[in-house]
Amino acid sequence: MPIDISQKDGIQFNIDDARNTIKQIKAYLMCIYELLLASLDQLVKSSLETATSEDSTVTTIQEYINEIQNIINASQYNGRQLLTNKNEKKQLIFRLAGRSDNNNNSNDFILNIPVIDISNLHLVHL
Repeated sequence: MPIDISQKDGIQFNIDDARNTIKQIKAYLMCIYELLLASLDQLVKSSLETATSEDSTVTTIQEYINEIQNIINASQYNGRQLLTNKNEKKQLIFRLAGRSDNNNNSNDFILNIPVIDISNLHLVHL
């Protein structure tokens, strides 16, 4: 059974949507990565400088952690949550081809949402 032009357009839209969603997830993860690097830099800097107050280091790192949490909470694209901070499996499903006769899921691209749990980073209780 041939695919008509409107189905091809819909499939192409879903492929483009999946690509854009992955790009958005990557951008959010890069922001989190940069904040983790900044936290590490802050720890190294405080260990090298004797004049640096431990309280200011903890406060600065706590601000980085809060920003990571804000990124997780705000990570959305087209109304879909792109990161989660809970240990539950979430998925986004994109239809990339017409349905086959035997299996409705065989043509789907399933994207597992990354779990970023601050408590699993062991940074909460500094």
